[in-house]
Amino acid sequence: MSLSSGTAEDGNTGEVRIETGASQSGSTGTLILNTGFADSGTSGSISIVVGSGDVGAGGRLVLSAGQVRRPGQTGGVLQLSSGQGLSSSSGHVQISTPDATFTDDTGRISLFTGVAGSGSSGSISLSTGAATCGDAGSVILEIGAASSGAAGTVSMLSGSTDSGVGGDVVI
Repeated sequence: MSLSSGTAEDGNTGEVRIETGASQSGSTGTLILNTGFADSGTSGSISIVVGSGDVGAGGRLVLSAGQVRRPGQTGGVLQLSSGQGLSSSSGHVQISTPDATFTDDTGRISLFTGVAGSGSSGSISLSTGAATCGDAGSVILEIGAASSGAAGTVSMLSGSTDSGVGGDVVI
């Protein structure tokens, strides 16, 4: 099955929108993108790709969990996980920026929690799982080599505070 907007020789192409309807007094529906089960082959893939362009910046890919407007309620969860292997290894999760051309810089990867107005800001946890019969995994922070120019720095900074005790760096 193919679903696409029309092409345009001079101007913008049309929009393709798939959404569930709004609900006044209940929950909205669920949107499921799913490939079928493969009994004796490889399951299909799902690709979400932003198209290329010749002029200007590339398009954005935004994955955002649901927002809650009512006080005291928690916003939606954004979960990225690899597939489970029942009698083999689970899949990898890879977040990377592509290589840059000869004179340009590669993109940045940023992990941060939002600012908290009157509560505590969230934490960032980087940890490996426990191993029952094998070795536990490693956490590696590594700076890439620089053939010309200075190599990067690994910095660990604790938080500052206007009232109270500043954070610790524990190694």
